[in-house]
Amino acid sequence: MAYQGDNFEQTNRTVQKGEPMEHLSGIVETATSLIPGALVATGTAEGQLVVATPILKPIGVVSYEDTVAKYKVDHTITTAFTADDKISFVSGGGFEFRGKVALGFNGVRGDPVINWDLGMVAVCQSAGDGHATLKIPWTGTGDETDTGINLPADVLVTNAWYEVTSAGGTLNCGILSSEANGSSVGFIIAAVTTSAFKNQPSGTITDGAIESYLSVVYKGAFLSGSSLGSNVANNHGILFEEGYRTDGTATSISYDASAGAGFIYLEIYHESIMKVGNLQGTATGLSAAVEATIRAAF
Repeated sequence: MAYQGDNFEQTNRTVQKGEPMEHLSGIVETATSLIPGALVATGTAEGQLVVATPILKPIGVVSYEDTVAKYKVDHTITTAFTADDKISFVSGGGFEFRGKVALGFNGVRGDPVINWDLGMVAVCQSAGDGHATLKIPWTGTGDETDTGINLPADVLVTNAWYEVTSAGGTLNCGILSSEANGSSVGFIIAAVTTSAFKNQPSGTITDGAIESYLSVVYKGAFLSGSSLGSNVANNHGILFEEGYRTDGTATSISYDASAGAGFIYLEIYHESIMKVGNLQGTATGLSAAVEATIRAAF
């Protein structure tokens, strides 16, 4: 059985089940958020360790129980190690570990997870080979809502689609409009959510008396370019799709839904993104990052 929160089978261990194939160690270069269970990456030099991020590929999971006692003084299973500590980490699959799901994500048993900010994981619809589809819950409030999910610089957003689980009205999705270069409709514009379904937003073709033409665009300007047509001969309009490279300034994913609920799926790419495992229970991180058991895949 797997758990969310503090109800772990083994309360003072990172590895909850199984036996990792590799037990390794290194020196903490930057201690920020480098807690037991965090995904760890190679630092400035070989043998130095920092927390993994979406653009810094993980090499293992920080192990509390494998780290020698002298470096665990004044540290617990939930506190960060100190710079220059020699700590242990495990990898190779075949084990379940106590990790943390980042703010803004919900997941259930079996959902794949990828490396995310501060050594935490993000819940996805699918993941592999640098690609991932983020699974982001939305609930209609009538106002622009900051999901708490931030995109780092140099990630490519390649597509956006959505799922309606509770019928509403319309849905926008983008980058928080209060941020420089942000747009609340950068990914999805006024998509229809009046019935429960999954949809890939694109555009609407209207059959006029004179011409068929592009009349509405639902895909935001971050992911498309367009020119609407009209009911005039040869004025068809045009819609083309493109990717959006994040700039590190406009980072906060937001949505604005008039009513209803469901999920937004953002397809992203960076060569360092990888599937690190699957959730072994429910994780609800809408208000804060939450601990969860994860079956390692690396």
